[in-house]
Amino acid sequence: MVEWLAGNRIQGTSTERTTGTTTYSTIALDTRTSVSNSGTQGTTMTRTITIGTGSNRALFVCLNTDPNVTVSHIKLDGVAFTEISGTVRTDVGKNSIWQLINPASGTGTITVTWGASAGYVGMSAISFTGVDQTTPVNTSNITSSYVSTGGSGVQTVSITPANTGSAIFGYVVTQRNVYTTTGSGSFGSKFLPAGETWSSGAAGFSQYDLSPTIGSANNLLVYTHNTATTNQDRNIIEINCVVTVTPSLMPSLQSPSVGGWVEVGRTTLSSAGDTIDVSSLPNKRYYMVLTSDIADGTIDARFRLGNGSVDTGSNYARRGSENGASEVTGTGNDSLLIPYAENGNTHFFGVHYFANKSNKEKLLTGHCVDEYASGAGQPPARFENAGKWSNTSDVIDVIRNYNAQSGSFDTGSEMVVLGWDPTDTHTTNFWEELASVTTTSSGTISSGTITAKKYLMYSIIGKKASGTGTEAGRFQFNGDTGSNYAQRNSINGTDYTYTGQSSMNIGGDGNTAGEMVFLTGFIINNTSNEKLLTGHSVFGNTAGAGQIGNRGEIANKWANTSDQITSIECMGTTFEAGAVMKVWGSD
Repeated sequence: MVEWLAGNRIQGTSTERTTGTTTYSTIALDTRTSVSNSGTQGTTMTRTITIGTGSNRALFVCLNTDPNVTVSHIKLDGVAFTEISGTVRTDVGKNSIWQLINPASGTGTITVTWGASAGYVGMSAISFTGVDQTTPVNTSNITSSYVSTGGSGVQTVSITPANTGSAIFGYVVTQRNVYTTTGSGSFGSKFLPAGETWSSGAAGFSQYDLSPTIGSANNLLVYTHNTATTNQDRNIIEINCVVTVTPSLMPSLQSPSVGGWVEVGRTTLSSAGDTIDVSSLPNKRYYMVLTSDIADGTIDARFRLGNGSVDTGSNYARRGSENGASEVTGTGNDSLLIPYAENGNTHFFGVHYFANKSNKEKLLTGHCVDEYASGAGQPPARFENAGKWSNTSDVIDVIRNYNAQSGSFDTGSEMVVLGWDPTDTHTTNFWEELASVTTTSSGTISSGTITAKKYLMYSIIGKKASGTGTEAGRFQFNGDTGSNYAQRNSINGTDYTYTGQSSMNIGGDGNTAGEMVFLTGFIINNTSNEKLLTGHSVFGNTAGAGQIGNRGEIANKWANTSDQITSIECMGTTFEAGAVMKVWGSD
């Protein structure tokens, strides 16, 4: 899920324009200078420039040279520029734009070096602030052209900027004396420097616009005084501003515009059996696997993986823990353990993740909750497990949940496989947002009424207010305040069980006012089964790296077997204003 934000440029700060949770820095002029020489030149040209101290600086050099000249390099006090665009005229010269990201502030010397003597050389240098330091120029939007125009009058050179907050910058070199117009056109209204002229009759000038119209043509206007044919070299670029994504309190769980967990396979048993297979899986980098196993007798659930067929060989290694007890490990096994207790006629719920690259061993991590025995008088069981399939030549295309004990998976047992890949372009998402609540004042937080779904995912993040007790959050479902909840939680590795509770602890203990609390988990929400919750929590304790926070692994149940959850109230603590609760669901 964290990869939903990939591709966003996150850099620095500046004066900002804000759109939702995304801010765009304002590109501003820092400084500029120019120089031109005619006649026979040596092999270097220098120009002093003073760079300011503004953030996210970028320095651009526009260069005009003889057509036979090959520029060796351009440097600012020994730091090299990179050429980003260029054109070559066959008659007078060549035009190019070079860039240097984050030039040193203060006074420095730009040095242009070429391999042969030049007849004339022109150079303009300009620096801006607020420029993206990773992708300063939209390289797919560079206009480089050589044109021959006849007669006097206005010629138009256009560019259509694509990125919000960007600026445009152009450099034109002409065969004869031409000047920019200054009274019209968003691009032509600002220029640097106007009418640089050499004795040869050539002219070069640079123009920029810091507030162009995005998505429409912006024109650089060139006025030719000479009625004869005029040859022109033109380079125009789009400069990217700094884009800062300011996430909400839960950036990794925001619904993406593309991608997201999509259902790629599901098997629901119509009769009792020992295997639940989901096959013909598409190749996805990651899988999330939801298992809802209803026991008919004693079961011991395992995973087997494969490509084309299920691998039953001794190609698995596993590690797991039940209720915080000592680790159970196994090597050279024929399966991956889903460490359910071998207890008859109960309901189990697990959430597991697989990393799926063909040339790497396939890794699993997961957590499970076991009803263990019906009713709120019996705490559930909790499991954490990790494992691997040692195959390094195939991707997973079949997952098997199978029973290794004498009982069976009962009718209605189910395995759902979700997939996600960084290249996904789909707009569907298995997890439908059911509630999104942000507190506007200090208090508890509730989802309100939500649509009943078989699977639920929740996340809560906020700051604890002062005087709120020691708990980081408790759930009540559907307003049920009876003694119908049981729990088994691990707080920093110590196991705690409670039965016959009027609510369920979903966060553990923490008594520091102002500490950040993050609670997340999953619920299986079948009507006729007890509602099982597996989740995690972290609360930050005193701010700063000098204070260790607290972690929790959560396994809870609501003993209701006649209703689905349609509301969730997080009580037991008071959050400061700005706390966020989100609930997602799917059938």
